[in-house]
Amino acid sequence: MSIHTFSRAPLRVRWGAEHLGAELDRCGAARPVLVCTPSVARDDDLLGLLTRSAGRDLAGVISDIRPHSPADAVAAAADRLSAADAVVVVGGGSAMVTARAANILRAEGTGLSALATRRNRAGELVSPRPTRPKLPMVVLPTTPTTAATKAGAAVTEPDSPGRLALFDPGTRARCVIVDPALTAGAPAHVVRDAAINALVMALEGVTTRRRNIFADAALGYAAQQLPGRIRALADSPDDPDIRVELVLLALMVGDGTDSTGGGLTAALSHTIGHRIHAHNGVVDAIVLPHVLELVARRDPACLSSIAEVLGCPATAVATTSEALLAGLSMPRRLGEIGVTARDLASLARAAMDDFAASGTTFRADEADLERVLENAL
Repeated sequence: MSIHTFSRAPLRVRWGAEHLGAELDRCGAARPVLVCTPSVARDDDLLGLLTRSAGRDLAGVISDIRPHSPADAVAAAADRLSAADAVVVVGGGSAMVTARAANILRAEGTGLSALATRRNRAGELVSPRPTRPKLPMVVLPTTPTTAATKAGAAVTEPDSPGRLALFDPGTRARCVIVDPALTAGAPAHVVRDAAINALVMALEGVTTRRRNIFADAALGYAAQQLPGRIRALADSPDDPDIRVELVLLALMVGDGTDSTGGGLTAALSHTIGHRIHAHNGVVDAIVLPHVLELVARRDPACLSSIAEVLGCPATAVATTSEALLAGLSMPRRLGEIGVTARDLASLARAAMDDFAASGTTFRADEADLERVLENAL
């Protein structure tokens, strides 16, 4: 592993919602809009906390947040951003992704498809780089989502098998604020699935072609800590310290994978999750061991770091990861969550158009992905 250039986006994390007003001052914001999950919007105590912490009137509350950020919700949110000069996001990954996509759509004034990653004439995946100024964003996670530190967004459409992936550094959070009061309300299974997603992303992140020594350190630490914290959550689902630790570890994973990118597991879980309406963490946990079997056949040398993290020989990475994830997440087969044999070809085809599919150290094709899915079925 050699590094000629390494760069990372600045990451600013503060503790306590009371810092929200100061962060909005740093952004020069007088009329922020709040983008939040429906559960936050219904909670008068949390809304009161956020309003007091902001120290200024809100331009509105946008709470039509749905899993996998459907295009109609993004378009509706973009329309409502016109009255605001900043965006405060409170929620998990779907809230953050919806807010980022809406921010891009509002500023660029064009259709989502024109802003999305697509294949060029050479068959390569390329991402347009939107250039118009975006509203500054401050995010307050309610779950251990890796999305808090990202600059990407992905929008889904009901009749499309894939996702419209957007990337704009201008939507990266100016600050992430962690507050135990905000992490207390999410259902334990949602917290668990988000944490499992973070764990799988950390494990896959140390195998990609863009991995580096800095990210290996962060992702390796997070991957070693997350299983124990996920088990502790099962024993004490309402423990605020455990929930906050999971949020902080997920921030570490989000930051690390911002430079390493994702791989085939991410591409497949994005596609399958959207198609069958399953949480990405559930799909991740099923798919990762089978992706690692493929990696072991095609480029076993890239498994050295994940083997070190898992404490096993490189030849046992797939079986060790399966045993680890079997103790954390159920179900264990794609058939148990609604995937059928007739779905596999179209899922593999759609996943090849996901940007994460280009993150492997070898060139995978549809046949590779279809075999992975067959093994996971």
